[in-house]
Amino acid sequence: MAPSKTSLQSKTSLRARQRNLFLVFVVVFSGAYLLWECNSTDWGGTRRASAADSRRRGSSTIKDHSISSESGSKDHEESYRKTNSRGPTEAKVKGDSVPAMQQNIGRGSANSRTDQPVVTFRTQKKVKGNARPDLLYELDCEPKHVERCPAQGVGPSRNKLTSKVEHVSTGTLKHRAPGTGGPSGCKEAWITALGNDGFLPAVLVLLHTIRKYAKEDRDFIALVSSAVSEGVRQRLAEEAVRVIVVDPFENNERARQLVSQSARYRSGYWVVKMFVWRFEEYIKMVYVDADMYMRQNTDSIFCSPTDKENNIIAVTPRSSFDTTAGFNAGMFVYNPSNEMFDSIMAKFLALSQGEMLATSEQDFLNAHFKDRYFLVPIDYIMKHRRMVKERKLWDENRVHGYHMNGSPKPWEPEWRMACAYPKDHQKFLKGYEDFFVEWWSYYYDMNGSTLPTDRALFKLLPEHDPGSSFDNFRKGSWKCPENPK
Repeated sequence: MAPSKTSLQSKTSLRARQRNLFLVFVVVFSGAYLLWECNSTDWGGTRRASAADSRRRGSSTIKDHSISSESGSKDHEESYRKTNSRGPTEAKVKGDSVPAMQQNIGRGSANSRTDQPVVTFRTQKKVKGNARPDLLYELDCEPKHVERCPAQGVGPSRNKLTSKVEHVSTGTLKHRAPGTGGPSGCKEAWITALGNDGFLPAVLVLLHTIRKYAKEDRDFIALVSSAVSEGVRQRLAEEAVRVIVVDPFENNERARQLVSQSARYRSGYWVVKMFVWRFEEYIKMVYVDADMYMRQNTDSIFCSPTDKENNIIAVTPRSSFDTTAGFNAGMFVYNPSNEMFDSIMAKFLALSQGEMLATSEQDFLNAHFKDRYFLVPIDYIMKHRRMVKERKLWDENRVHGYHMNGSPKPWEPEWRMACAYPKDHQKFLKGYEDFFVEWWSYYYDMNGSTLPTDRALFKLLPEHDPGSSFDNFRKGSWKCPENPK
């Protein structure tokens, strides 16, 4: 029997009501979502994340120091996904930015200091980079008042007169009252460590690149081992920076015993690097390994939250996806503390000789600052090997500086020899050559000369090559290393 006209009209009316209810649901849901978006997104279209949220994602426990710092592999990504059920969407958090000193950092309690700047942590919706989204946020610092000072280092007001070399052992290094600033009056400073003469060109280019872009006055300290020659010390002093000589073996018989057993301890570099905590006259410092260079303004790195009371430092992560892999010790932002220096040295001297020989300063610092660090964006200071292998996966405009860890260095004449690289990196020789051209362009810029078009002509000036490495290389005295690292 055919359905009646009344029955058909009833069914049609029911479908219409169901459709209308569905449309109302869609409209209400969409409106609620848009309202949430407006509250969690600034007018520039970027997601805002509080400092506390960023720290919760950044603090970690060190479980495995052997994880490769250059890896952005699928293994790390899979590990991250297994241990983080929300996956990459975890970066989508809400919350207004607040002063860093009002937030808990890592495991420490809230910092009551009021001398830290207001920092904004923003995770952009779309950022190019082979890493967890929450490691690719923007480290923005609201305009802060930085006192002008005749810096022995960088900035528009810097002093350009040759400095006097200071010595720790002879007492010519005069520490000022905590927080009062260095001899120039600057209360913040960059600092690097130099273990031998061969790193002179590295320190000069590092200093040149920071100076080239710096808009704020800060001291620059070159902390040199007593193994560094007098000529190199004086050359650095001519750059109008603080040059401070540290004898790593003074009153340190344990370190002296290791000299003949390990190249790592021959120059005393390990102990010299730990000495960076001794400068309490500065409120905040940024340590950088000498084999780094900067490629844009890096003043904002001083905005990274730190906490002297709870011994919190700011660092870049070792892994692109696994925050439990620890941090890179080639750069860290910190508050100087004699107490921290004593703690570090006491723990180091408590190691057995075998442990000392097996431990790098990076692994040691990772253990010492376990759960007490804040992660800055992974692409702020990036390992050059990661960029060479994954260049198409990153936005190089976001990179503020590069850390050229491992061998060879661009200022070493063998930088164009495949056998100078680790065996698993030799296939990337063309990529390394192309990459290192940027360092050389800064070197020639520093000297006020033109970069040669032929890379075979790249060469250090004699005054920057104390060991005459380029001349010796051309004479055929260099041989491929057995196990390059």
